[in-house]
Amino acid sequence: MSNARISVQNNPSLEDILADGEKVLWSGAPDFGKKLFELAKTERLLAITCAIGAVAMLISLPFVGAKMDGWTTAAWVYGAVIVVFLIALLGMAFDRQFVLSNQAYFVTDRRSIVLRLGRNWRFARRVYVVSCPHSKEFPYVVRQNRPYGCLRGGTLLDKDSVQPFGFGLAQPGQPFLHGRTLVPVEFDNIREADYVRSLILSHLRKETAQ
Repeated sequence: MSNARISVQNNPSLEDILADGEKVLWSGAPDFGKKLFELAKTERLLAITCAIGAVAMLISLPFVGAKMDGWTTAAWVYGAVIVVFLIALLGMAFDRQFVLSNQAYFVTDRRSIVLRLGRNWRFARRVYVVSCPHSKEFPYVVRQNRPYGCLRGGTLLDKDSVQPFGFGLAQPGQPFLHGRTLVPVEFDNIREADYVRSLILSHLRKETAQ
C-alpha cells in the first residue's frame, strides 16, 4: 500500500501547503542531477554499455562490410544504431533533468513533502504536492548514489505517478519496488541524506516518548 497523499494546486505558498500548526524542520532540493550531464548511476552504466557497443561495431566494420554489399552499407547501418543510442541517452538525461530541476523537499514535524512544478494536459502550470506522514513502521532507507544519497520517505502507486504527474517523480536512476508495482518517493541526491534521516527518526522517538 502507498503511504503517500497527493494534491494539485495552482500557485500555492508554503503556508497554503502546511496544516495549521505544522512546522518545517528542514528544506532542500536535489544537489546533483539537475544539469544535463550529471548522469545518474543507471545512465552511466547505459552510457558505458553503448560506448562499448559502438566501439565493437566500429572494430567489426571491415569484416561485416566485406560480407554485405559494401562498407558503405554497413557504415550506414552502424551509424543509424549509434544515433539511436545517442538519442536514447539524451532522452533519459532530459527526463532526469526535467524532473529534478522542478522539485523541492520539506520535512515538517508531521510528514515528508515533495513539491514538483509541472504542467497538466492543458499545459497550465501546476504544483504537485506529494506528502508522506512520518511513520515508526516505515524504513527510512538512504539509497547510496553518486555523489549523494537518496532518502526514501514513502512509496507511490505507479498509476498515481502517471495521473496526474505525467513525467512523475520517477526518473532514470531511481529504482522501482516490488515488481514495478510501486515507485519510491525520495529526496533525490541530497548532501544531507543521513542527517535528514536522523532528524525524522529523532522526531519520531520524541513523539513516542511523549
